[in-house]
Amino acid sequence: TIYTGDAYPDAFRGNAFIGDVGGNLVHRKTMTPDGPSFVARRADQKVEFIASTDNWFRPVNFVNAPDGTLYVLDMYRETIEHPYSIPEDIKKHLRLESGDNRGRIYRLLPPDWEQPEPPKLAKASSQELIQSLKVYVAVHSAPVVCPSDQWRRYHSTGASSNQFSAGILARKQRKFAAECGENDALALKRFAAPVSNT
Repeated sequence: TIYTGDAYPDAFRGNAFIGDVGGNLVHRKTMTPDGPSFVARRADQKVEFIASTDNWFRPVNFVNAPDGTLYVLDMYRETIEHPYSIPEDIKKHLRLESGDNRGRIYRLLPPDWEQPEPPKLAKASSQELIQSLKVYVAVHSAPVVCPSDQWRRYHSTGASSNQFSAGILARKQRKFAAECGENDALALKRFAAPVSNT
């Protein structure tokens, strides 16, 4: 997973976080452009970003959170190997499903980090929405997490009570165009486009 948040220092943004379920580790790699691709290099020399002493720790996925932190999804299993790779004389002493009721989610955040006040987008005026998007783009250079994803979530729910339902969103976009200029309205339209749930 590529970290796109802002809770960690700028040097972490764009880094790849990779779970090593067999080694109970989380690696962090810097990504350097190299032609049409990237070169990944170990970010932390002689140490892992996370090295667990719990041999059931199985970091299988990561999620960038809207507040800029990173979530780690831990499958938490005693045995991770495929049953075919375990000798029969060892397998008969194992319960291969051990931990199937113990998955965990960790929220990673840097020391002394203070959670920012989340933007109140549902009740924001047109100007406030445009300003929050401009600030976010200026800080992040590529809007990947909140608020653009929050706009998408509001719009993709389809709930009639949702302020960002299709009719209200269309009226907001027309209002943005009138108040803030066509380009800003098109920017919001791009970020508020429905997202497939498949």
